[in-house]
Amino acid sequence: MTAPGERVAILAENTASYVCALYGVPRSGAVLVHANTRHTTDELRAMLERSGVTLLLASKDQLERLEAVPVRSLT
Repeated sequence: MTAPGERVAILAENTASYVCALYGVPRSGAVLVHANTRHTTDELRAMLERSGVTLLLASKDQLERLEAVPVRSLT
């Protein structure tokens, strides 16, 4: 799914799935990028683009806010 060193963002509320990603992403060799659910859509889009994220793990509610962001996503 991801190559070692690839950047993976997580944008979700604090849930069990969030905790799984928090530990699982680094264990896979990828770099975890935390995204803040309180940021505006423009702020999130800019952060994801600047950080070089290639995969976004997001809750359904958060993903709907970012439909135009060009990254793969898993919900």
